Amino acid sequence: MTQAPEPPVPADANDSHHEPPGFDRLLGAALAPPPLPPGFHAALERRIAQERAQDLAARQRALAAEHAQEMARLRSGTLSLQRDTLLTIVAGSFTVGAAASVGLPLLARRLGTDASTLATVIAAAGALCLASLAVWGRTRFLR
Repeated sequence: MTQAPEPPVPADANDSHHEPPGFDRLLGAALAPPPLPPGFHAALERRIAQERAQDLAARQRALAAEHAQEMARLRSGTLSLQRDTLLTIVAGSFTVGAAASVGLPLLARRLGTDASTLATVIAAAGALCLASLAVWGRTRFLR
């Protein structure tokens, strides 16, 4: 028993209906389009314009709400960053103070100098290191 050949696949295989090509053209020739009520096109244009205006207003409201939320998030992030920076500075200051109160007398005795001179030299060296890092960081980002 031989099988019948497969029917040809329509040009638009993704279409939900599979009518033969030209079906719409033949149907359009056989049937007259129904009459439209008077003012149909004007009413259609008004409705399209109204939908566009409502859609634009809704998008503007949504964007304004999103902008307000984003600004609130940024403000809270800025406050958090400022608080964290302040806490880091305070903690670093206490740590350096504790290290200096313990380390400076020991280092001054070992080097045979007074603590005030040693503190001045260490502060100057630290400031030079921080300034060098700041300059290096800026020039790296300028490249």
